[in-house]
Amino acid sequence: MAVGDSPLGAAEIAQAVILVDSLPPLVAEFNAHRHSPRVVSLLSPSCPQGLRALREGLLSRSTDEDFRLTVIWTGLFEGDSHERMAEAMLQLDDPRVCFFHDRERQAGRAFARSFLPVAAACDLYLFYPPGAEWRELPPRPRSWAHQLGRVSDNHCGTGEELVLALEGSLTELLRESR
Repeated sequence: MAVGDSPLGAAEIAQAVILVDSLPPLVAEFNAHRHSPRVVSLLSPSCPQGLRALREGLLSRSTDEDFRLTVIWTGLFEGDSHERMAEAMLQLDDPRVCFFHDRERQAGRAFARSFLPVAAACDLYLFYPPGAEWRELPPRPRSWAHQLGRVSDNHCGTGEELVLALEGSLTELLRESR
């Protein structure tokens, strides 16, 4: 859903987010765009570094570039309210973006079981080529980045380093997809 075209206020926008009470809606969204490059981000709406990285590293690119960004809001911090989600969604206003709210961290656990040594994934940016499909578990991404040093130092970044990592991963993914 592109939020900028909406006459709704912040509270109504947050209510329009797809709630992940079970994984099938997320799996359906992921697989519906299997012919396009995809980026999946599991992120707190209160994370300014992650929002900046998505805006500057991915969404600042031409809207002619064909990729899908799925943002899965994970409630990590006490301030992660519907209002905070709505404010964050307005910062990511782009027709290529779809929003989910993973209140119970089901998606975070599914992505972690897929390839990470953590109980539930968060602060994560996953890059998938066309053709990747989610079956029992999400597929392994082509490349990925995160903000959690304890997971893997060679994929970790913050600030400008994270922006550049996302931009580089998307450039590579789009080049391979042509």
